[in-house]
Amino acid sequence: RDEILDLIRRNKTIQGLDLSGIDLAGADLTGGRFEKVSFRGADLSGVNIRKTGLRKCDFAGARLDGTDLSNVDLRKMNFEGASFRKVRLDRTLFQGADLRKADFTDGHLGWSLMQNAQIDGAVFTGAVFEKMVLSHASMNGADLSGADLTKVVFLDTKLEGVRFQGAKLFKVLLSDCKLAGQDFHGMSIQQVNFAGSDLSNADFGGANL
Repeated sequence: RDEILDLIRRNKTIQGLDLSGIDLAGADLTGGRFEKVSFRGADLSGVNIRKTGLRKCDFAGARLDGTDLSNVDLRKMNFEGASFRKVRLDRTLFQGADLRKADFTDGHLGWSLMQNAQIDGAVFTGAVFEKMVLSHASMNGADLSGADLTKVVFLDTKLEGVRFQGAKLFKVLLSDCKLAGQDFHGMSIQQVNFAGSDLSNADFGGANL
C-alpha cells in the first residue's frame, strides 16, 4: 500500500502490476495513473479516485463500497462480481464494461452511461437512477427491486427475468427491449412507454397503468 501511494505522489504511472487483494480502503488515489493493473478482489471502499487515470484495469470481485466514482472513465473494464454498495456514480462512463453480478445496492447512478455493457445478474436493490441511459446492453436476470427508475431510458436492452418488484417506474422509456415473460403483476407503472418492446407473455395482472 505505502509503495503504491508513494508512486502516485511521485507522479509515476503504475503499469502491469498485480495488486489482487490489496487493501487500499480509504486511500487517496488522486492523480494516480493505472494501466493494465489487476485489482481483483481488492478493497477500494471509500477511496478518493477523483482525477485518477484508469486504463484496461481489472476490478473483478473488488470492493468499491461508498466510493465516489463520479466523472471517472471506466469503459471496457472488468467489474464482474464487484461491490458498489452505496456508491455514487454521476456521469460515470461504463460503456462496454463487464458488470455481471455486480452489487449496486443503495447506490446513486446519475447521468451515467452504460451502452453495450454486460449487466446480467447485477443487483440494484434500492438504487436511485437519475436520468440514466442504458442502450444495447444486456441486463437479463438483474435485480431492480425497490429501485427508483424515474425518467430512465432503456434502448434495445435485454431485460428478461429482471426483478422490478417495488421499483418506481415513472416516465420510463423502454424502447425495443426484450421483456418477454416479465412480471409486472401489481406494480404501479405510470407514463411508461414500451414502444417496440417484446412483451409476449408479460404479466400485468393488477398493475396500475
